[in-house]
Order: sequence, then C-alpha cells, then structure tokens
Amino acid sequence: MKNSPSADSLAGDRSHSGIIDDPLARQLHMRAAEAAGRHWHTLQAIAWEETAAQLREHIVAQAGVAFYPQLPLLLKETKRIPLQGLTVAAIRYQTLPDVFATASLYIPSGEGPHPGIVLTHGHWEGARNSELFQEVAQYIARHGYVCLVPDAWGAGERSTVAGVEEYHGSNLGASLLNIGKTLLGMQVTENIRAVDLLCTLPYVDHARIGATGASGGGNQAMWLAALDTRVKAVVPVVSVGTFQSYIMNSNCVCELLPGGLTFTEEAGVLGLIAPRALRIINAADEANPSFMPAEMQRSYRYAQPIFEQLDVGNHIDHQVIAGVHGYNAAMQASMIAWFNRHLKQRPANEPPLTVPNADIRSAGELATYRPGAREAAVQTTATFCTGEGHRVREALMQALSIEPEEKKRRLRQLLGLQEEQLRQADPQAVTDDWQAVQLTTVSGNVLPIWLKQPADPAAGMTVLVHGQGRDRLPASAVSDIVAEGKGILTLDLWGTGSQGSATATQIDGRLSPHHTLSRSMLWLGHTMMGQWAGELCLAMQWVQSEYPKAAIQLTGFREAGLAALYAAPFTLAPKKITVMDTPVSYLFDTAEGIDHYNMSVHVPGILPWGDIGMLAALANGPITFRNPCTLSGRPLDATALRAHWGFFKTMQRNANRQVDVRFE
Repeated sequence: MKNSPSADSLAGDRSHSGIIDDPLARQLHMRAAEAAGRHWHTLQAIAWEETAAQLREHIVAQAGVAFYPQLPLLLKETKRIPLQGLTVAAIRYQTLPDVFATASLYIPSGEGPHPGIVLTHGHWEGARNSELFQEVAQYIARHGYVCLVPDAWGAGERSTVAGVEEYHGSNLGASLLNIGKTLLGMQVTENIRAVDLLCTLPYVDHARIGATGASGGGNQAMWLAALDTRVKAVVPVVSVGTFQSYIMNSNCVCELLPGGLTFTEEAGVLGLIAPRALRIINAADEANPSFMPAEMQRSYRYAQPIFEQLDVGNHIDHQVIAGVHGYNAAMQASMIAWFNRHLKQRPANEPPLTVPNADIRSAGELATYRPGAREAAVQTTATFCTGEGHRVREALMQALSIEPEEKKRRLRQLLGLQEEQLRQADPQAVTDDWQAVQLTTVSGNVLPIWLKQPADPAAGMTVLVHGQGRDRLPASAVSDIVAEGKGILTLDLWGTGSQGSATATQIDGRLSPHHTLSRSMLWLGHTMMGQWAGELCLAMQWVQSEYPKAAIQLTGFREAGLAALYAAPFTLAPKKITVMDTPVSYLFDTAEGIDHYNMSVHVPGILPWGDIGMLAALANGPITFRNPCTLSGRPLDATALRAHWGFFKTMQRNANRQVDVRFE
C-alpha cells in the first residue's frame, strides 16, 4: 500500500519540531481553543433533540450539500469480475445533474437481500482500486454485505487525467469554494447518492445500510451518517479528532467545513448520528495530530452524553487499536463485529468469519473505463468548476440591477472582514531610509509598516504590497516611485515576510503556500483575503491621516493585487489602484498551473457574488490591471480581454456605477 501525497510526500513535518516561538500560530491556536471551548460547553447544556435539526441544516448550508432523491441514477455496468465468494462490478451512475461517478460494487454470493455498506476511501494511491480498499471491500463482501466503493470526487478515474494520481486537496479542490461549493459538500452529496443507489438494488436490504472509511474516507463516512438517517451504523477509522486540532495542521480541503468552528465542534457532528450506531476506531501509533487518540477521545466524551440523552448509550463506542494510520486487519474485524451487531443483530462477542486473503487485481482490470474511453459526463474538478463558473457568470450578466450597499454587506460576510480603527502609531527604528512604524488597533491588533518619506508631501504617497511579502517587491517599482518624489508605505501582509509563520511553512511542505493558514482561517470563519483587505484599509487610514493633502495610490502585486481589489469598496483613501500580475476573474480555466497563485486567493462564493468585475464596480477609484491573467496565471489574449471588459461594464451597469477600469 502506498499513502497519498497529502499524507506523506507533500505535507511537511506535522510534529512541528524546532519551531520555538510563532506568534501567528499561537494566535490561531488560541482562537481555535476559545471557539472549541464555547461548543464543548454548549454540547453539555443543550437538549439535543431541540438542536440537532438546526445544526444539520447549518452544516448542509455551509458545506453546500445537495439532495437529489428524484434524479435518475442511470446506472451502467461495464464489466464483472468473479472472485471467490463474491463478484466485483465496475459501474458508473449519476450523482448530480449531468455528473457521473465511477465505482466498484462488491456483491456477495448467496441469496439476498444483503445489508449494504458504503465504503469511502481516503487518500491512498489508486483511490477505490487501491490495494487497501480492495482488501477492505472484499472483507466486507465475504461477510455477506453488498459493498459500494465510489471513487471520491477528483480521485481515481475522476482525476484530471483518468487514473493519473493527483492531489485534490489544495488549490485544485479549493477552487470549488470560489463557485460556492466545497469539496467536503460535493463528497457528502455524492455519498448520499451512493445510499440512493444501494436502496434501488433488489439484492440490498434498504433498511440495513452502513458506512465506513479510513482517513479522509472516515471523515466522509462520518459526515454521511450525520446527514443521512438511512445509514443505520457507521465506523469511521483513523479520522475522528477535533475541529480544533485541524487548526495549523495540513489536512485536506475535503476535510474543511468553512466556518465550522464558528458554530460547532466535531462532537456535535458525531451527536447527529444518534440514536443510530457509531463505533470510532483510531490508531495507537497515529502520526497526524488531528487524528490522535487523545483528540478522538475528547470528541467522544462530549458526544457520548448525547447518545445517553436519547437512551442509546450502547450505540456509541470507541477503540484505539495497535498500528499506524490505515485500516489494518484488527480494525477491519472490529468494524465487521459492529456491523454484524447492528445490521444483522448478531451477538456483540461473535467473532468474524475466517475468510480468504484478498485477491488483489490491477486498477486497470477493475476500472470502469478502458484507457482514454472515459465518458465526458464523468466530470473532473476542472471541468465542473469551468462549466459551473461560466453558468454563474451568465446568470450575473442577466441580472438587472443590484443594491451596492447590500453587495458590500454580503462581501464582508464572505470575506469574514473585520474593519478596525486605529488607536495609536508608534515609530520604531530607521533602517536604510525606511521608518518602521507599529500601528495598534482599538482591539489590540498590531500591524507593522515601513515608510519612506516623500521628497515633497504634495507629490503623493503609494501603498505598495506584494502577496509574498515586502521583500519580493521589485526594486524597480520602489525606485520609480522614489524618482517621482513620492513617498512609499509598505507592509508584510498577515502570514507573509515578518508576519509569516515558520510553523505553517513547515507543515505546508510541498503543498501550495498558505495551505495551512488559509484552511485555518476558513475554519474560523475568516479568509486570508479578508485579513489582508482589512490590513490595507488600516494602512491607508493611517497614511491618509498623516498626509491629508497627498494623493494616495495603492499598488498590489500578484495575490496582494486581489487584496487591493477587496479593500477598494471599503476605503476612500486611494485615488488610483494598480494591480500587477493579478487575475481578472475567478473563472477556472485549467488544472495545469493551478498553483500559480497560493491558497490565500480563495473566497467562498465569490463567483456567484459577482466576481472581480463586481469588486471593480464597487471600488472608490480608478483601477488599472497590468499584465492581467487567468486564475492559473495564463496571459489573456485580446479576445478574452474583450469578454472580461464586457463583463466588467455589465457589473457597473447593474450597480449603477461608473469606474474607470483599464487593462494594460
């Protein structure tokens, strides 16, 4: 068995050894602890039956889970492979309108109807056809269960190139956020459809459905059982921990519920499974801090009273089993014992059957499609985001008018923007003609800035920022401004340069920069773009107060150019905004180059809100895009620029605003 890129080769050292002091990491951990503490207290104090429905609705809304009970499944079987005691069918079926999933259906020999199990794989190479999940699926089927193993969204035969391994959990999976979806929500939606499928099969007992999975797949099983009451028993393996422990860890975007820590903890999700049966299994030698037995036991302690409130205290159980992160034989035996007890009403102490060793086949032999023959309807993250993005843009183009203030209010919500007022500014050291100044807000937050005085106060001031830190600013940009006699204010945006986090960089490993910080902020109900926009508003507030007669310009490079556009509707300070090497739209164009920009760029729901064209329409000054490009960093030709120009003008018309926007 080979672990996923996210588990080993891409992410860095999760032990965080050698990181002695990291104020940013400490701040995020403290915020997570405060949020979790509120939820632990709430879970103890509530009458669960009065709260479960509301919590379920909130999760569905935040994750973007959809239900399609009337949508035809259009099941198609492409091959059958007989094995000892069972048959494996390679299938595809419709999960969302015009979206099909590939899967394997393990059908036991003998008369049915049999209980059915949805088995959700984690981040193992080969997805549903990895050696490990073939082994688990065969084990389940040989115990008399029909086992459905779908390829998770973006994995296996559903990756950008069918069967070619890719990591869906960083910028690629996060691209779903921009169209108002989540990778977690897409997976839950599809796993609910997996239950729909099992419930149509004549050889499956529709009243006896279970779910299990390991790692990211264990998370999927947990969320499925929490939101679909047809699942009567569930066994998440090496996956249950706490939401608090996800902060400053390298978990996949498929394990991200935006804003999750603002309204619940993982114990609340476990509680939604009650009164049905839940067994939690974790590994004694776990390496991922989020799935450590101690973290699981914290959630278990708060979920158990919920089951007891409903008089089903014996329907929740937890075990720590010797071994590393995986789904070993002892874990499989424990899982089958739980399903036998709750889906077959067998004695709790009845040992599992002795079954043959797994008959492992090649991924190609088990695949639904021959190489190069995948149907277009088996959409990838890239094709889905592209199609959905253009559908959303077309709807925006058809809108008649919008209320600018309401748009701004909604934008604050999407960003998690907290606009702060300046309390004081304290001069620090002067180095190489740069005056360091520490800005302190009313709430106590500190923002360090650096100032180069103008030759003539009337010449103007430029706020100059780069998405990778002030040290990455082109020397020519600084010298050109100085040559014009203007002053410069620059800063390291949160998470960059002197405001960076060595811990986060170490955890990111070879993942896209800001993977750890961006995910952490989203769990807490914020975004990096919102954080950066707030800092730019604060910096411009100060420079305007210090140089009231100076014309202020704002220039942002790369990701900081986007932050400048997000700040533009909320500040009157800049007379002109220039963004360099910045995308003109959140439209997805290609998976190739998806990591051109780092993870800071994603804002949940920004495309349905109005995209960058609406940001420009609400700006309080002219905007110039220099070297405009796509979200994957590709230059735009004249035809594409004209199309974007038309969209920008339509957004201005809808907002009843006129803003000078130029593409250079």
